[in-house]
Amino acid sequence: MTIPFSFDWGKAFDTDEIGVVLLKQQRAFLLKMVYNAASDKYSFFTNFDESDVDSIDEFLADLSYRLMNFDTPPKEDMNNYIYLSPVQGTVISGNRIALIAGTMYYAQNTPASGNAYEIFEGIKLQSGTWHVRINLMHNSNAGILKVEIIDIITATVYSSTTYDTYNATQTDQHFDLASFALTDSAFVKIKISCTGKHASSSNFFLFISAIQLYRDS
Repeated sequence: MTIPFSFDWGKAFDTDEIGVVLLKQQRAFLLKMVYNAASDKYSFFTNFDESDVDSIDEFLADLSYRLMNFDTPPKEDMNNYIYLSPVQGTVISGNRIALIAGTMYYAQNTPASGNAYEIFEGIKLQSGTWHVRINLMHNSNAGILKVEIIDIITATVYSSTTYDTYNATQTDQHFDLASFALTDSAFVKIKISCTGKHASSSNFFLFISAIQLYRDS
């Protein structure tokens, strides 16, 4: 392989780091060039003195490592799965969110009808059809859950589902809300609120371990 050009070491400058996606053929070509440059520095590099040799060797070693060890970034709009926890929530009404002893579930302390919290830590959803799944616990002291997906900018409610989490005995469940479609990307928040309780329930707890959003198109 003939070295096609030389590099003026004296004109090298520092700049911000950038990411470049290379085809495998391009990566192989650059690796071969790194090998040739390391084998014949004086042909490949110009305008340097012996005090620069160590810096050049370090540069070539680092470039070789980066070409052989890389992560392929996701394609645009390919963030298809988001996992959220109640501990990320900001309380709107009621007491703080806490882990319920002996379980993997979180709930607001001293719950009451109307208690609510929101999770809105920069959740960006791309266009497509989205589904929402809640990991929750049914119990004899559980309330009625309302989950809303709300546009942070326009306040549009993309999805709103109410679900009674009461059960006479404790059970774990994944509950799927209705899907919703976005024609364009949107920044959203998830609002969790208690709208009451079953007549047989002794309290208003909403036991949730996770909220998952996933896109299928």
